[in-house]
Formats: sequence, structure tokens, C-alpha cells
Amino acid sequence: MANPTPSSDVKRNPFGDYFEERQLKMGLTNREMASHLGYKNANFISMVKSGATRFPLIKLAQARALLDADMVKLFQLYIDAYMPETRSLFDQILSEKTQVTANELAVLEVWRTATDYKDPAITQSKDNVERVLEKFREATADL
Repeated sequence: MANPTPSSDVKRNPFGDYFEERQLKMGLTNREMASHLGYKNANFISMVKSGATRFPLIKLAQARALLDADMVKLFQLYIDAYMPETRSLFDQILSEKTQVTANELAVLEVWRTATDYKDPAITQSKDNVERVLEKFREATADL
């Protein structure tokens, strides 16, 4: 009986699937990805996608930038694939980080009102800044 290849025994994981999905979307080859991530062998990328090897956590931000991926999704998939026992801890941390206070919502509403809900870059024009400042003045006039 022939020995199976290492990847035939390995269950694919959602991290590897998302990694591959983003790679295809960006039009990158395994060789290009490996090179950008500092690896000489393109086979490393194949092994990550198949689940045969673990992607190094220290390279996650670099991969996120290369793949133009959603960092939270990439990180959550990473945790699920390689550290599932820590998922509840990271979910708690991420949910606390993304909570918005009532004061922050008020600031956001001033920004949206001042820019007519168009979401321009803050530095796009001096007019945007002036409109936002005027809205803040109006909002705080009664203080």
C-alpha cells in the first residue's frame, strides 16, 4: 500500500480556504505570495491552504496587507484553525474593542450630518473640516 501524501490526510480549514479565496481575488501565485511573505519555497503556501502546515501568527498582518483581507475575519479564522481553545477569549476582546460609546456615536453623527452622509476623507478639503467644526459648535452651543 502506497503512503498517502501529507496533504491527503489533512482536513482543510476555513483559514486555508479564506487564504486561498483572497489569493485568487488578488491574482497572486503561490510563488508570488511566498516571496512577499519571505519564503523561498512556494510549496509553503500550498501547505498552508491545504491545512498541512500552520501559518505563523507573526506574519498575519503582512498576509492581511498582501491579500487585502479583513483582519478581524482573518484573525478569527486563524484562531479557529490553530488555537480553537482561545476563541472565546478573543471574541470577548474583539467585542470590547469594537463597542462604541454614546459619546462616540454623537461625534459620528455630527460628522455624518456635516458631510451629508457622503463619507469624504477628513483631509479631502478645508470645507469639510469647517462644516464639521461648525456642527460641533452648534451641538455644544448650549453647554
